[in-house]
Amino acid sequence: MKDVIYSINGPVVTVKDTSTFGMAEMVYVGNAGLIGEVISVSEARTTIQVYENTTGLLVGEPVKGTGAPLSATLGPGIMENIFDGIERPLTDIAQKNGAFIATGVHVDSLDMARRWDVTVTVKPGDSVSGGTVVATCPETSIITHKSMVPPDISGVVTWAAENGQYTVTDPICKITTASGEEKTVCLAQKWPIRTPRPVAAREPIGRPLITGQRVIDTLFPIAKGGTAAIPGGFGTGKTMTQHQLAKWSDADIIIYVGCGERGNEMTQVLNEFRELIDPKSGKPMTERTVLIANTSNMPVAAREASIYTGITLAEYYRDMGYDVAMMADSTSRWAEALREISGRLEEMPAEEGFPAYLPSRLAAFYERAGCVQSLSGAAGSVSIIGAVSPQGSDFSEPVTQNTKRFVRCFLALDKSLAYARHYPAINWTMSYSEYYEDLDPYYTEHLGEKFCTMRGRILGLLSEENKLMEIVKLIGSDVLPDSQKVVIETARVIRTGFLQQNAFHKNDTYVPLDKQMWMMEAILHLYDRAVELVDKGVPVSAMAEAGLFDKLVKVKYEIPNDKPEMFGEYNKELDDMCAQLLAKQRLHMAMEYLGLSDINGPLVAVDGVKGVGFEEMVEMKTATGTRLGRIAALEGERAVIQVFAGTSGMTLSGTASRFTGSPMRLALAPEIVGRIFNGAGEPIDGLGPVYAERFEDINGSAINPVSRSYPRNYIRTGISSIDSLITLIRGQKLPIFSGSGMSHNKLAAQIVRQAKLSEDEGANFGVVFCAMGVTKDVAEYFRRSFEESGALSRVTMFLNLSSDPIVERILTPRCALTAAEYLAFEQGMHILVVMTDMTSYAEALREFSSSKGEIPGRKGYPGYLYSDLASLYERAGVIEGREGSVTQIPILTMPNDDITHPIPDLTGYITEGQIVLDRYLDQQGVYPPISVLPSLSRLMKDGIGEGYTRADHADVSNQLFASYAKVNDARDLASVIGEEELGETDKLYLDFGAHFEKEFLGQGPNEDRTIDQSLDLGWRLLSILPREELDRVDEAVLEQHYRKH
Repeated sequence: MKDVIYSINGPVVTVKDTSTFGMAEMVYVGNAGLIGEVISVSEARTTIQVYENTTGLLVGEPVKGTGAPLSATLGPGIMENIFDGIERPLTDIAQKNGAFIATGVHVDSLDMARRWDVTVTVKPGDSVSGGTVVATCPETSIITHKSMVPPDISGVVTWAAENGQYTVTDPICKITTASGEEKTVCLAQKWPIRTPRPVAAREPIGRPLITGQRVIDTLFPIAKGGTAAIPGGFGTGKTMTQHQLAKWSDADIIIYVGCGERGNEMTQVLNEFRELIDPKSGKPMTERTVLIANTSNMPVAAREASIYTGITLAEYYRDMGYDVAMMADSTSRWAEALREISGRLEEMPAEEGFPAYLPSRLAAFYERAGCVQSLSGAAGSVSIIGAVSPQGSDFSEPVTQNTKRFVRCFLALDKSLAYARHYPAINWTMSYSEYYEDLDPYYTEHLGEKFCTMRGRILGLLSEENKLMEIVKLIGSDVLPDSQKVVIETARVIRTGFLQQNAFHKNDTYVPLDKQMWMMEAILHLYDRAVELVDKGVPVSAMAEAGLFDKLVKVKYEIPNDKPEMFGEYNKELDDMCAQLLAKQRLHMAMEYLGLSDINGPLVAVDGVKGVGFEEMVEMKTATGTRLGRIAALEGERAVIQVFAGTSGMTLSGTASRFTGSPMRLALAPEIVGRIFNGAGEPIDGLGPVYAERFEDINGSAINPVSRSYPRNYIRTGISSIDSLITLIRGQKLPIFSGSGMSHNKLAAQIVRQAKLSEDEGANFGVVFCAMGVTKDVAEYFRRSFEESGALSRVTMFLNLSSDPIVERILTPRCALTAAEYLAFEQGMHILVVMTDMTSYAEALREFSSSKGEIPGRKGYPGYLYSDLASLYERAGVIEGREGSVTQIPILTMPNDDITHPIPDLTGYITEGQIVLDRYLDQQGVYPPISVLPSLSRLMKDGIGEGYTRADHADVSNQLFASYAKVNDARDLASVIGEEELGETDKLYLDFGAHFEKEFLGQGPNEDRTIDQSLDLGWRLLSILPREELDRVDEAVLEQHYRKH
């Protein structure tokens, strides 16, 4: 049989001995018709990347060509929609298949039945060419859709429809070309996503993309039709900055591409955009927005295609004459997809394992931005803003360095600013914009010449402060003359009062340009006056005591955006039905094969195999008994099987393999609560087998972003530092970063014992505990700790010992998460999943990958480590319409305490924050040794405050962070000049720091604090400091809680 699958390796499929398919042709793979694209053609074989999950795909299934490249369908109905990476509407998929995304789903990109109110703009006899507008219709109340002649058609209109209601496939007009061929034009057309749409001419850049974010609009402007990169390590606020730009930029249309992002963050975008009102039109933001969601555990090949789908939609609306802004979050995840696919193709890797063609792919993407005159004669633009996620915040890594070559605006995010809760965390010394010369005429015309002059002075003051702070770190600020102290104080006002912005304050989330100018003018006026005072002998200390500088910091909140004149007073899921039906059909086709052709570590190979599927379970009979295995790879008629119990004692001739016809499934029933299982899901507590209510595939399925509910409300751990400062929210994934020999096991056991819901809902709360590669002593410690405390009655344990086979270790978290999903989404429980140690899991994955002969990535780990971890972490969440939730606390030990190591680095990009344990605090006897400054809970803001914890929670949390950050500054200064030389305020900070670490961070392993106790303790410690130092708290809140010691 011709044109059938020969080999399967993840998303990469090959067809042998065929000349049917062309390069870049879209094809349908397998009986389910999975969408794929031809990426390599040779005489021997054709290689295809598949944009859907290949689990269950069989060697020998057909591959059918379409004769056309992978294309986007362009027409009315794109607006207000959310698509996956290959333009399939996720809402339609959810309606058709439920919360989880099944494979082989075929849905139309546009609503083919909907009728649009069409006004036809051509008549018979008109000469038209590519880009000519033939009809218009109101796509939303603020976007008029203009249907154009496809770029490759020109001629004379021979027939035109009357004005009326038409679907996207109804003929609108007929055109006779110069060759006499008749072409029919409809409202919809197709365009290859990897081919830029042609334009009449490229126009010079001359207008800013106004975002309402002061640090961008004023200091580092982005141009309409320009390109910008936002690089930063995890936790620095890339996604938050992208969200702000998408919500508030003055582009006509927003295309937001979530490329390999967290599922909960895409849900947050959905929810926020539904609630936001467009400031220009007063209509919902969704009416001018398109979302493309490809979460981190959705197919990796579709992640690679998603940015091309997004830019094609952007170019289409640009050709209508609109200014379009495209947000790509993040291009690093797109580059990871390139690296993963390249590795599976066994291409020679370049720097850090990325393919050698990474720079050219980045260049081709960013070059599709620009201001143009379209073929229709309309002026439009596409602006591209791409987030970059360099591992360990290392801007010298390949994706960041190559991106810098092709963008003209570089907004570098700084983790030290993020740790100090300064957002946007854009570092003003590392960032730059090359658009000043292009945009200054616009600023001069609309705001006056002084705007550009003031911007130069602001940047000058910040640069001068940066140099002065090097001196201050060495010898302290007291030795500086007052003329330099004025610079430092003014720069502090610029940083906290101008550059720092509050996304949740109505007057500060978006700031118009005229208010930004007034704020600059007020700050520089303050500086000029302060310099005059210094010249007249007034010390800077006296100015500070009088509140001269502090007064201007709060002006951004106090003056509404529509009243800038007030500155005169002062000067921002998978239905697996198809897979189950296929599995049932194949159960009857199980066959037994005698003998093995190869044994290599935990892997064996069987030749001559037919009719088996990827990741199918295998029963292997040997002289010593039966062992289970799973198909790890298929090539032709060879199946490579990973054996769970190891291959010791197996022989080539003495083994019989029986293929079961289905992937590994876990026996599930409500009675699994309180039970203990091994890593493969088999009971080891002596209580007998589980009488299953159902069996589920342990690999799970991606939750559809439109079916997620955004996480709200918190889970109380009884630990002050976590509950108050790094709050765990239901549906969140919040890892603990530890190191060898630290007290993470004790902390994990305490969390499991003490965790509960914020209200008295203990009946529907449970814990799934998953231990991977732990010693027998540690496993016994956990079991005994839970049993003696009575917590075991609500805990489901999965234990994989360090002496157990590595293959079982790879299964352990999948079994645990399958149990958690069943209890949460079928039994309505709120489940906390604690997984330790993810480093042992990743090392097992590395060992297994090496035994398969795969090309290694960073530090020898497989190139698909990111995708593999994402397939675990993204199983946390809340599904709309279901009562339960799955919350995760993965624990990992960082090799050599290196947070830039691939395991913590990739974990940080997938999860929603991190709890970092500190070895110095651990050595000082502080338990739990949580380092709060680099720790972060991204979802904390939505699960605390009135109605959840306490109204003052956010205030006390922000102030504790800010105050403790100053403790480190005081300690650094004391180490240079001695504690006795410190000022009184710095000494109070040292006192505060000591009490904070001993009383707030430190608590007993059996001490369970309520949220009220933790917050009250925070206020008591803050009261050590002078009231005027508590600058993150509103006066009314201070009046209620501040009690001076």
